[in-house]
Amino acid sequence: MRKPDIYLLGRGIAGGVSQMTVEALDALRASRIVFDLSGDVRAVRRVHRNVVDLYDEYWTGELCDDVYERLKQRVLDEAETNGPTVALVVDGHPMVFDDVNWSIVRAGRRRGLRVQPLPGISCVDTMMIDLGVDVGDGTQIVHANQLVVYDIRLDPHLQTFVFQVGKFGTSFFSAETARNLEGRFTPLVEHLTRFYPSDHVVTLLVSSGNGSGATIRKRLRLSSLDDARAFLHRRQDDGLTMHIPAVPRAVVNKAFASAVDDERHLDRIAVRK
Repeated sequence: MRKPDIYLLGRGIAGGVSQMTVEALDALRASRIVFDLSGDVRAVRRVHRNVVDLYDEYWTGELCDDVYERLKQRVLDEAETNGPTVALVVDGHPMVFDDVNWSIVRAGRRRGLRVQPLPGISCVDTMMIDLGVDVGDGTQIVHANQLVVYDIRLDPHLQTFVFQVGKFGTSFFSAETARNLEGRFTPLVEHLTRFYPSDHVVTLLVSSGNGSGATIRKRLRLSSLDDARAFLHRRQDDGLTMHIPAVPRAVVNKAFASAVDDERHLDRIAVRK
């Protein structure tokens, strides 16, 4: 099989490369050149000598779409001009909330390039452990800006993770802002309190990803989100997520709930071995 022109790899949430899979590490070592957007270029350079740090090309203060377009073009041009294999390393999972990688997949395949993403550990994986919740019980994951832009309706009986909450209200990269002004998060609160009680306790979380207890968290009532604007500013570029716990719910379809535990019902719907 033809080897990939581009690998898209995730370094996980913890520092270093301890959360990279064996498959991803093998792909990293097999690459000709590596571009790093993971935030820990020194760790990546311990695995591969030819690493280009894209940090300064990312944090320019421009509109995110303009930055993403330039980074996408940088990776695709390298593969088209100089050949395989190019690797791009990001933090977390390479395809979870990563517009650069998704644009590389789509544009690369249109150009006839073989683009191969490999699975990685995302913040969703580690936050389950941090918070003690199971996404298998029912979960919705949303982007803070998109909640308001698209007037997204939420089911309050599901676990909810709101990504990029610290950057709410702008599409500009925010590393150079000095502070948040009062009222920045009020539109988000107004949207969320359509579905949750105003006194519902939520958690602002930056996952450490390694179970060390170094996870950064702040619990507060939903109505007080704007009062935490200083905390939100300090952590806006650290992968800050808001977790909204599910509101308890009662069984609605009691007949079905009883049937799923009934052997006689099983015999009516399937043939047992």
